[in-house]
Amino acid sequence: RRELAQARAHGRLLSQKAAALTAGVRAAFALGALADEAERSAGVGGEGDGDRAGRPSRSEEPPRASALCLERPAVREQLPAIAVCLWRLTLLDVRSTIRRACRRVLRDSACDLVEREGRARGLLEFA
Repeated sequence: RRELAQARAHGRLLSQKAAALTAGVRAAFALGALADEAERSAGVGGEGDGDRAGRPSRSEEPPRASALCLERPAVREQLPAIAVCLWRLTLLDVRSTIRRACRRVLRDSACDLVEREGRARGLLEFA
């Protein structure tokens, strides 16, 4: 029965990681599309005086802060995808921190089994 509970917990963790990864990829594509659109609208990447690799010179590059300005409609359309990504990553981080803390509290070899059982009961009250 313990192995089944561990397998379920591991499955939930993998599901959460997959959801966070999916959200991250969507946000990365959204930001990439915004950056490409900003470059096209600023005229970067054309026939100008760039370096040998085809990159624009420093004087041709648009300012980064204005390229992805939050007031632009295209950026506002992508904010939900970015927010979902950040939320899922935050959830994953908080849950893994709580999991690690509970594991340390319950597996503390410096105290006896009775004290660890009391800690487990206390954790259950919070759950």
